[in-house]
Amino acid sequence: MRTRVMRNAAQPFGMPDPARPNISATIWRTLTDLTNRVYAFESSYSPDVVWTRLDALDFERAARLDLSVEGLVGDVSDRYESAEPFDFASA
Repeated sequence: MRTRVMRNAAQPFGMPDPARPNISATIWRTLTDLTNRVYAFESSYSPDVVWTRLDALDFERAARLDLSVEGLVGDVSDRYESAEPFDFASA
């Protein structure tokens, strides 16, 4: 269900259209499911959907998800690593 919703609103991936220079292809598609507290995303370059269960995250500490990992697919809630917060986000 999530993939159908995400892909429904995406600009088709492909060659730019010279007649419409202000429209660009969608590279990342995201979905936030507030009812089930899930954040999902996918790349236009890959058919794999990745999601995080927001209830599984600790928002009291900074964390990051390495998107360069090969085969990143499915629930990645347990794959976040500790990280230092960005300078602009720290108090």
